[in-house]
Amino acid sequence: MSTSASDTGLVKRKVVIDFDENIPTHWFDGDVFLTRYFDSFSLAFPALERFMIDVVRDITKDLPKESVVKAEAKDFIFQEAQHSIVHDKYNERIRAQGVKAPKMKRFLTWSIDWMSKHLSLKSRIAVGAGIEHFTSLMAEHYIASGLFDNADPKMRALWEWHSLEELEHKHVLFDIYKGAGGGYTRRSLIFVVSIMYANYLGIQYAKELMESEGKKTGRWFFFKSLHRLFNKKDGVLKSLRGPVFHYFKPSFHPNQIQAPEIMHHWAQAYDETNDALTASLQVNNNYKQALAV
Repeated sequence: MSTSASDTGLVKRKVVIDFDENIPTHWFDGDVFLTRYFDSFSLAFPALERFMIDVVRDITKDLPKESVVKAEAKDFIFQEAQHSIVHDKYNERIRAQGVKAPKMKRFLTWSIDWMSKHLSLKSRIAVGAGIEHFTSLMAEHYIASGLFDNADPKMRALWEWHSLEELEHKHVLFDIYKGAGGGYTRRSLIFVVSIMYANYLGIQYAKELMESEGKKTGRWFFFKSLHRLFNKKDGVLKSLRGPVFHYFKPSFHPNQIQAPEIMHHWAQAYDETNDALTASLQVNNNYKQALAV
């Protein structure tokens, strides 16, 4: 549960959350689809994060120790490794519910193996940079919009902490890609595939989880899910509709994504309490109440 600061701006936090049996099965305010949608990302994160850790380690291994990029890569690896550890703990809770998604698990393993064998190192870092853009936008939305206000407090703490660190390291893979000589065309083409991959993975994983617990999904589940997530009227991720395409601007840089003020309050609360759940409760009780006055 300790915290250590870094000159890179990325903070090393060792977060512990007790995912006990009191967490409701459908922890997202009783919503089955949104619970399983976010569960699907939790199930996929450890493998995807290990993939990105390996790519970052390989592409920066020959940089001098005093390199800023080398230091940021090291701190990025620390944060991603912690995400894997904590999500692995929560994933044990998912598996204890008896829900399974063997087809999507095989697809995830196959796709990571395929990328590792058939894509160049530069293309693999482009995949990571594209996914990091999407996840940093999701993180900004999670932590600023109140999306998890009615979720189980421990799950809200999990996603707020993860979101905070996604925003802290949002630029790292992009800078590594640019530093390795990566160009605009490769980055744009791979981003299109990365976005399609991320949405297919999240929705189809959720579909299989729901079906394994006896829920009906239907043949149009994928398109109905996209509509629920991204429709411009009340889609829960509708704020991503425009910013996600900023990645195609030749002048784009991830640091153009502004961190919401609440993120800084969350980081300060964690520094003071050294506990993700306490920090989340403190911020959501105090900071948001102050905004309402």
